Amino acid sequence: NTIHSGLHHHSTDPQLAGYTLLELNRLAKSTFAPQRCIAIQTLGCILYKLGKQSYYQLVPEIDSDTYKEDGSIQNVMNKIYAIFWDLIKSEEIISTLEVASDEKFTKNLSVRTYGIDALWLWKKGGGDFRKKTNNSDTKYK
Repeated sequence: NTIHSGLHHHSTDPQLAGYTLLELNRLAKSTFAPQRCIAIQTLGCILYKLGKQSYYQLVPEIDSDTYKEDGSIQNVMNKIYAIFWDLIKSEEIISTLEVASDEKFTKNLSVRTYGIDALWLWKKGGGDFRKKTNNSDTKYK
């Protein structure tokens, strides 16, 4: 594969297809509204699917030693999802979406709309499975 054979980007590994969460978070802060909207929309979809734990392709083939150590496929999956949620928290992705959805910080109506939708998808997906709470506040716990 080359950078001319399909989807590519201009980051540190342009030969790889797609974007990382870190790249999407950076693009969600772009000054170019259409680019920002696409990144925010993509983050919302990712947060929804992570909350629903529907990224089954993330689960590696589990060898017997790993299975013995972790006890079950679900425990291995929980470790993988925990890594993603830790990354989302450390990179303040939810905060990026909150800023995008807030008219005090974001004047572009399309960006705000995508920000609100992304936060709704995050909530609808259930968020971090380790942080289940009855709190309806949108701040990431």
